[in-house]
Amino acid sequence: MFERTADRQPVLRVDFGGNRATVPLTTVPGAADLSAGHPDIALLRLVEPALLYRETVSAGDPVPTEILSGRPSWQVQPRTAKRVERRILEALCAQSAGEGAKAEGDPAETIARQLIGVDTRRDARVVQVLRDHLDAAVYAMQLSDDVTACQRMVGEMATLAVRREAFAEQDRVRDAARKLRHVIVWATKRTMALDMLANDIKGAMSDRDQLTERTWPAINELRAWALDLAPILRAWNEMGKAAADLRIGDIENLHRLITIRFSDFDPAIYRQRRVSRPQEAEATKGARRDDDHA
Repeated sequence: MFERTADRQPVLRVDFGGNRATVPLTTVPGAADLSAGHPDIALLRLVEPALLYRETVSAGDPVPTEILSGRPSWQVQPRTAKRVERRILEALCAQSAGEGAKAEGDPAETIARQLIGVDTRRDARVVQVLRDHLDAAVYAMQLSDDVTACQRMVGEMATLAVRREAFAEQDRVRDAARKLRHVIVWATKRTMALDMLANDIKGAMSDRDQLTERTWPAINELRAWALDLAPILRAWNEMGKAAADLRIGDIENLHRLITIRFSDFDPAIYRQRRVSRPQEAEATKGARRDDDHA
């Protein structure tokens, strides 16, 4: 299984019972004695960009669509989709002069008829475009929730760090919150911009390239950021939130991970990486080979 180390370097992790070994991705072809023309070489080149959008990559996993077509490959919680539909219906109601909006069947059909005023019987293509933008709005809301969870974490760190009752490693908690503050500020601004972009349905209908050229890349960028923060968020949630419950080793490990990843924060690492056409073709063939052996 491939994963990223604390400093984001891709490695192959091998578990032997209770022991674990890691091999840098760059040395895997040599360690596996793969010739220059071996088909697995092309697949190994996809591991690093794939780890932007997955925490781990295993043999037989499909190639993330983010690096093939640009569309997100991850699943959104069903309740998030319901929240988006409810918000759109509320907007429709506000524009309907008190008559109320009725969601009958496909939400995209409802939006086309009541928000844009399109007769979908004459232009069915509009419905598919709207479905895509509804998907984008759902992804944007899920990412907004992810950013909120990280904001909460940093707030809890800051609150704990300024408590009058001193505790071991309090300075490390304070420094961890300080290092993450500008990271969260960046993510918050990106979330606000994405929310405006994903929910500008009328604007998107007049600019059919907006989804592929701006919205999906913005979603993928913020998704890569959320996955980068995921180990830190998990570690914090597993720690006790009261000073008396915190263990020195847990604080040290959390602070070390934050320091390694975010002391010199560069959001450019989250920008979308697309594979070339030859790589895409080879990846597709490799994925078919894996399916054949499944």
